[in-house]
Amino acid sequence: MHERQIEVHFTDPASGAEELFEIAFRGAMEGEAKEMQETLSHLATALELYQSAVTPPGHTGQGVNCKARLTLSVGPDGTKCPKYHVDNVQCRMIMPILGPGTMYVPENVAENKDERLPRVINRHWIRNITGHDTLKANDMIVPPHDARKAKELKGINAVQQGRTGEAVFLMGKLWEDTVHKGHDCEDCGVCHKDENAVDESKKLFACVHKSPVIAAGQERILLVVDIANGVC
Repeated sequence: MHERQIEVHFTDPASGAEELFEIAFRGAMEGEAKEMQETLSHLATALELYQSAVTPPGHTGQGVNCKARLTLSVGPDGTKCPKYHVDNVQCRMIMPILGPGTMYVPENVAENKDERLPRVINRHWIRNITGHDTLKANDMIVPPHDARKAKELKGINAVQQGRTGEAVFLMGKLWEDTVHKGHDCEDCGVCHKDENAVDESKKLFACVHKSPVIAAGQERILLVVDIANGVC
């Protein structure tokens, strides 16, 4: 297996970035002062951006406790989660420092129908697929026909991919915004029977995403940042 993982906890983004950098890159980048400083600065900016996004309004004192994980991989080992899924976290930031970014399906909520992104995900299959290969499962969760129709309608791809160095924020299951509390809205039937249920287009659900395909010999460095204690 060609993979290495490094994880640090931080309340100060600059310190967290420096600790990650020292462990992961210092030896590999000796003699490249400019590149070292640029990488460290980019890491610190990314961690600060995440912490500021998950800090509750009115929060004072020490920064929110977060954890940052770097995964360094070569080849297909970097494709950790090839099937579409959602994460059981509040909010996760994913940023490829090297190599391809995460594939994800954006959704939004907008009063103006013209501004709404098409909903192409069949969420029933996210947790109810058994005995199917990954490619077939992905086509059941994000049907290609629906994705093509969405592109024809809006002129944009239903499935997006993060670029190298670009931070993507993914809302997780724990922050999923649903009308009915205390049950799973993915396939419970209650929402469909409730005459007062809010239109699905006015709900936000956890972001569906998957790892990209990594070619043999291709290097990838992936930064993943979460809230450390699971509570924000």
